[in-house]
Amino acid sequence: PAGGLWRSTNSGVGWTMWNTDNLPVIGCTDIAIDPSNTQIMYLATGDGDANDTYSIGVLKSTNGGNTWNTTGLNWAVTNQRVIRKLLIDPSATQTVYAATSNGIYKTTNGGTNWTQIRTGNFYDMEFKPGDPNTIYAAGTSFVYTTNGGTNWITTATGLPTTGVARIAIAVTPANANYVYLLISRTSDYGLQGVYRSTNSGAAFSTQATTPNLLGWNSNGGDAGGQGWYDLAIAASPTNADVVIVGGINIWRSTNGGTSWTINAHWTGSGAPYVHADIHD
Repeated sequence: PAGGLWRSTNSGVGWTMWNTDNLPVIGCTDIAIDPSNTQIMYLATGDGDANDTYSIGVLKSTNGGNTWNTTGLNWAVTNQRVIRKLLIDPSATQTVYAATSNGIYKTTNGGTNWTQIRTGNFYDMEFKPGDPNTIYAAGTSFVYTTNGGTNWITTATGLPTTGVARIAIAVTPANANYVYLLISRTSDYGLQGVYRSTNSGAAFSTQATTPNLLGWNSNGGDAGGQGWYDLAIAASPTNADVVIVGGINIWRSTNGGTSWTINAHWTGSGAPYVHADIHD
């Protein structure tokens, strides 16, 4: 969030700062690598979780991160914006999407020109597996498009309409029609609920509202949390019912989010120790 981009060439054992120390802003929240040419990389500048650094836009490298250049999406730090998620269309890699505090942007020419395709404050965004024209996006509400952002659908049913602080999204190629949402609440930033759609985001069912997956305790019996700051969810790529949630701690479900077991704990109480504040 404030320390630039880092690279490991030995599976994460050691890390080296990767040519970002002299950028105007060294905070960054996401990176996307072109699957057809891994020398092409996009960097989302700014701290998307706590705004400790602000964004200067999307930067691009064409030489594996050795040098970085601005793209057509560039801001002044005084705009006080952040970028939280980048997605590259795997079927047309010149097309890139950016979810930001100032809406969703799209480029179809590798970052030269960008168009704002949705207004709002967005924290997360995912492609439907196998269909990059279908994109799910969320901030304090959930929207999706089936035509690459030309039109957005806001009528998903089964979700809370008030008291939502932040939403995180998970999808899985094990069942491309599944969409999981992890939602924190505004009252105390604890768990509002885990929700699942089985029809590509049109309708959701409540999977769980307890235990408090976003709190401090290993039994989930406390209240509150840091759901404004650390909120992450992922689904297994091989079993659509296996879901992992991260807040202060890490929790795991094997039945589609209906029941949960503590998987890692910030002080090692009741589960292996993993440092608090899970962002991805």
